[in-house]
Amino acid sequence: MSERPTAAEQAIAAQLKQAYSLYTAGQAGEAEELLQDALCQLDLEGLRVHPLRVYALNTLRSLYLQLGRFAEAAEAGSREVALLEEHLGPEHPRVGEPVEALALVHYQSRHWAAAEPLFQRAIDLFRRAGLPGEARSAFTQVALGKCYQRQGRYAEAAAAYRVALPVFERQQQPPPELVDALHHLGIAVARLGDLRQAEGLLNRALGLFDRVALPRFPQEFLVLVLVLDELVRVADALRQPAVAEQYARRAVALAEAHAPGSTRRCLTPCATWPAPCRLRGVKPRRPRFYCAHFRQRKRATAPGARWSAEYCTI
Repeated sequence: MSERPTAAEQAIAAQLKQAYSLYTAGQAGEAEELLQDALCQLDLEGLRVHPLRVYALNTLRSLYLQLGRFAEAAEAGSREVALLEEHLGPEHPRVGEPVEALALVHYQSRHWAAAEPLFQRAIDLFRRAGLPGEARSAFTQVALGKCYQRQGRYAEAAAAYRVALPVFERQQQPPPELVDALHHLGIAVARLGDLRQAEGLLNRALGLFDRVALPRFPQEFLVLVLVLDELVRVADALRQPAVAEQYARRAVALAEAHAPGSTRRCLTPCATWPAPCRLRGVKPRRPRFYCAHFRQRKRATAPGARWSAEYCTI
């Protein structure tokens, strides 16, 4: 491959840039056509292993994931992984990023057993990078914990979260991801039956979110609502009705402030959200799942990214 890009490479790069602009503008159909055409052009030019092909496959994976076309997203992600493995070797730390992205495709498509070994491999690859990869491996460790949690393997989930916590705690300013890890560790510990420890973890997550995250990310109020919601469950299980009601009132007030009418919609046609149910004396039918009103996040969001996990079904 020459140092200076050829005219064909420059034309393909411009086409990929246009495709990305269309993708970010929400014009997925046009973006997909340009990306597929760019891949064909790379084939015609004999550029089988080329950074432009990696970029095109990466963008295609993200586009398909956003559209919910998980099989095609997994295929694009697998091709990207194979390409980088051929170019850099299977043990190169840079291969960790596409491996993690492929794991997230399987995670979002609810194929958690397929996502689990990919998350584990990504963690190993990030750790090969030493200190620069430590924080990245911690984010992936939390994603792995959520993968275990979705499968009901709460002890393994709790162990994964506990590996990530010290990495976040060593940072000079507590990152929002620390709240995420504490929140889900609290859920896992509660499912294992240690309600007192779960209460402490969730209250710590609550305090950190109030102090660190909410002022910077007010649009992420749902995270705080879900922490409060889990505290409602824990307080009820500990037979502390006054405490449970206090948490429930705060959760409902916060939800109504950011999404007026949301708590009423959660009770019709099915009562699934414990906080408003607690205040109205209604027993939730499916207490571990949330109303579709709060499923407005894009399914393409990644659990390892900042405030982007699909909290609603955990």
